[in-house]
Amino acid sequence: MRTVLPLFGLLILGWPLSAQQVPDTTFVATVTNPAFEPGAGPSICIEEGHNNSHTLGGSYRAFGDLLEADGFLAESYSGGITPGALSTCTVLVIANALAPENALRRDSAGGVDREWLLEAWRFPHRPAFGADEFEGLLEWVRAGGRLLLVMDHAPFAGATAGLATILGAMPLNGSATYRLFVKAMGAPEGEDLVGTIGDHPILRGRPGLDRPVDSILTFGGAAFLHAEGVSGLLHLPAGAYGVVSPYSATSLEGWPRFPLDGWVAAVAGSFGSGKVVILGEAAMCTAQVRGPGRIPMGMNHPLARNNSQFCLNVVRWLTDEL
Repeated sequence: MRTVLPLFGLLILGWPLSAQQVPDTTFVATVTNPAFEPGAGPSICIEEGHNNSHTLGGSYRAFGDLLEADGFLAESYSGGITPGALSTCTVLVIANALAPENALRRDSAGGVDREWLLEAWRFPHRPAFGADEFEGLLEWVRAGGRLLLVMDHAPFAGATAGLATILGAMPLNGSATYRLFVKAMGAPEGEDLVGTIGDHPILRGRPGLDRPVDSILTFGGAAFLHAEGVSGLLHLPAGAYGVVSPYSATSLEGWPRFPLDGWVAAVAGSFGSGKVVILGEAAMCTAQVRGPGRIPMGMNHPLARNNSQFCLNVVRWLTDEL
């Protein structure tokens, strides 16, 4: 068995390669035992009003297709972040929101200029949501709203760190290289392994209808220290550590190193009368291809056989279908 520890910062130097990531248009979302008749399920709003790098018409199209195959209504949302405006959403999905100063801009070919990126993503990273929106989100969840908050490596973790921390998951705003979470420590020959899966309805699924989730493939991201009463779903191993360095750094040497024993990459919990799931990696619920070789990244990856079920179970749990 070969274990690879999360190392925040490794993707900083190579991240612009992700500019070549595009949706995999050949991916077909299928659900064996749908929770609802087509279009009869609750409304799932994909928030797109805060410079989100994942949108329903873009890299979260596969996620939307998966939800619709289960009978949910997947909708783009760019309306107000107030309890009244959000009343039309059963679940609000916020994926990789950014402040305008750090917004990811692509050219007509989908590429990102490296020098511009290093300038736009330098520390400090501004909050994606203003004070009124922040309070509006908390009020909505506290009153019974359901939130799926997804953040990736820096600066995405920094942009929603305050919100995530109040909801029970304090992130390290860096970049991680963990790949595979499994129930028991063991991996296919030659595959990288990090972490274990917790015990939660999201991972067990519907008894007799769904196969339990026993592995999840991730593609980098962030990690959290979770609060008491919040369930960890994907656990990092003992000895894991993180390094946070400026995006202009050419080496990781000399920057702060943080032990991550007891940290997690996904959590689920309650906040007032509402429910919250926070994921530290966004690509696991996508289906993308990367680079000239069209390398699969997301639910379409050969090792991600349980990712679709996991992503579906997250929304089912939020809507009380688990």
